[in-house]
Amino acid sequence: MARSKPKGYCYLFHIHPAYKHAAHYLGWTHELAPRLNAHLTGQGARLTQVALAAGCSLTLVRIWKDVDRSFERQLKKRKNAPAQLCPSVVLQSPSTRPANSSTTSRIPDYDQHTQNH
Repeated sequence: MARSKPKGYCYLFHIHPAYKHAAHYLGWTHELAPRLNAHLTGQGARLTQVALAAGCSLTLVRIWKDVDRSFERQLKKRKNAPAQLCPSVVLQSPSTRPANSSTTSRIPDYDQHTQNH
């Protein structure tokens, strides 16, 4: 019997203003709340650390639950995937985004992941 892959959460942060070339951070974790807290307090991935240190804000814009690590890799392999998946980019042009968006601790509603997407 094949072992099932561990399930967790994939999440997307919008970085505003963009840090150098990076406007998004896509990650995966088993433990969502502690991992998001780590990012928001400068203890997460190197990109989120340096973005916060440079005065950028991190806004959690998307969460997928009950996905394995390969889901994150599939998204990262897609050309320009974070920008295509980010509601901030899809719904707002750069000229209409708030000039002073703040870091958020609110977690948006979960997106239901299906095998068709």
